[in-house]
Amino acid sequence: MIARSLPAVVLFAVVSGVACSGGGGGGGGPGPGPGTGTLLAGVNSDALLGVDPLDGEATRLSGVGLAGYRTVHGLAYDPNSDTLYGAEITTHELLVVDPLTGHGTAVGPFGFQGVSSLAFDASTDRLYAIDSLTDQLLLVDRDNGHATAIGALGFNTVGGIAYDSVGHVLYGVDLLNDDLLTINTTTGAATAGGALGFVFVASLTYDTFTGTLYGADLQTDQLVTIDTGSGAGTAVGSLGFNEVRGLACDVSTGTVYGMDTFTAQLITVDSSTGDGTVVGPLGFVNVRGLALDQLHGRLYATDVFTDQLLRVDALSGTGTAIGPLGLFEVRSIAYDPFTDTLYGLDSFTDNLVTIDTDTGHATAVGPVGVPGVIALAIDTDTGTFYASDESTGDLLTIDPLTGHGTSVGPLGFAQVHGLVYDSDANELLGSTGSDLIRVNTSTGAGTVLAPLGFGSVFGLVYAANSDTLAGTTGAQLILIDRTDGQGTTQGALGVADVEGLAFDVDANVLYGSNVQDDELVSIDPISGQGTAIGALGFAFVCGLAYDPGTNTLYGSDVFTDQLLTIDTTTGAGTAVGALGFLDVQGLAFDGATGTLYGVDANTDQLITIDPGTGAGTAVGPLGFGTVEGLEFDAVTGVLMGTDTGTLQLLAIDPATGAAVAVGTTRYRVDGLAGRIR
Repeated sequence: MIARSLPAVVLFAVVSGVACSGGGGGGGGPGPGPGTGTLLAGVNSDALLGVDPLDGEATRLSGVGLAGYRTVHGLAYDPNSDTLYGAEITTHELLVVDPLTGHGTAVGPFGFQGVSSLAFDASTDRLYAIDSLTDQLLLVDRDNGHATAIGALGFNTVGGIAYDSVGHVLYGVDLLNDDLLTINTTTGAATAGGALGFVFVASLTYDTFTGTLYGADLQTDQLVTIDTGSGAGTAVGSLGFNEVRGLACDVSTGTVYGMDTFTAQLITVDSSTGDGTVVGPLGFVNVRGLALDQLHGRLYATDVFTDQLLRVDALSGTGTAIGPLGLFEVRSIAYDPFTDTLYGLDSFTDNLVTIDTDTGHATAVGPVGVPGVIALAIDTDTGTFYASDESTGDLLTIDPLTGHGTSVGPLGFAQVHGLVYDSDANELLGSTGSDLIRVNTSTGAGTVLAPLGFGSVFGLVYAANSDTLAGTTGAQLILIDRTDGQGTTQGALGVADVEGLAFDVDANVLYGSNVQDDELVSIDPISGQGTAIGALGFAFVCGLAYDPGTNTLYGSDVFTDQLLTIDTTTGAGTAVGALGFLDVQGLAFDGATGTLYGVDANTDQLITIDPGTGAGTAVGPLGFGTVEGLEFDAVTGVLMGTDTGTLQLLAIDPATGAAVAVGTTRYRVDGLAGRIR
């Protein structure tokens, strides 16, 4: 067979320059370039932020990738602009939600960390929210997501809210007493009405066309109608979903939307029966199969949680559902450029299938003949189909006309989750989940090339025109370096909980400590994409700082209360000594004086740390109770910190420890590092 000549469609792009965050090192020459920009680096667990040192304003620099926004609670519909809004309770952002797909796009941070309910007043174009941490009514700017407090509610367990734009009444629910509330939109004060008769109505919406107030009760999983005069609720019917925490009504069509947080899906609700129907997921967290149609520049994937075929944007790493596969376990796919056909393996029926790329529908070709086929690849030079069988541990060849599999030989690994053919090197590659392997197509034997640096990697794909190997961790698309197995997320930070940040100005490298996986990562300062470096060997490294004079990366491990030095090549940490403080969350290094600073969250003090022994010495109280990020800004000579409780950027006196607020960050900033842009 003659291989096709493929167009130079570059699907994967790596942004030049790698960065990491933490307490930055001092130094850096004058003029433009790394370390002299206008934004400090910040991190909010799973997002890279840019922090303005002049006013504290923080901006999201990284995306969310395949996983999307997973914890959207409140919903509100704006009929004037035909916009569905959502409140993301993990990232504390206002989202615009696509009512056709469920896909969320961030507008901006609320500046409050407990927003889980939204309501829209169509008569005045005002978006309201409830902050459950401060128990206040908020007014939200729809252009940037920023919220302003109106006033105290007078109740500390207010759940869902809804606005009647005809009667000009804002309704709420007191979850403690199960009462309907009315809320004064001028003062924020709420007044109790009557008992609902349902114990957990966490969301409300008002249909102004019919004059009906709806609620979703989490205890019985029912849609209810609520009498606005008495407060009494009446069951309409079962929603069919376990955790509907958001409701919104499009009065122009009569469509009631719901947000099921258990499955992270947008649904529509039949207001006459209560029955819910899936619109689409907010994101994808169990993406197993990947396949590249290089001829047309399309990257496909299968998500086994929603059982759908997806199109994946190779630059942002985000997925868009094409349609249901009609099968339960399509864990691997491969594209045949000779026949312009997308194939898949369904592990539930053990069939080879073809997949319609317009609808997602899968059609059986025939049984493979073994019960555990989980990976599929096509040799684009010869047209040979390969598969891995977890029941026997063998490499198979598969007849694309019948689906029948024939054993080649043992792979030598219990499970090979992904296979892909590298047409440039003429070799078959595989993923065992933890290792990248090369597979001998004559014998089936696999040989480890490198450990994979981003947890379990399932599907694999190869782009010949850019010589790029990529894979999926289930929730993120990653690029894989075949020499060392290092993975770099595509479009998202891709790390669940980065706490510490440090910036090596001279190397233009930003480092982060991933406390969920106990890894050192590097972060691209332009794209926010993370790359795993290696295991730290310590369980809770929350602070990082870089000394440019000795090229030393320091870390503070809260679990053992020790100062560490960290190998930036392997990620391995080495204990220097006990800090003498129980909760050193942030570190910063002043390159001009050689001083290593830390903040102890247990005593709320600034401390200095001896880099040789690790011993900390108290400087003085900060005056703020939840300071976690710390950075010495070499450009201004100011020691800066972030308070995660008040969401403020601080300027800290290094002689006394006293901090002064610079301005609000609006995002929670856990780690802070040098100027990256």
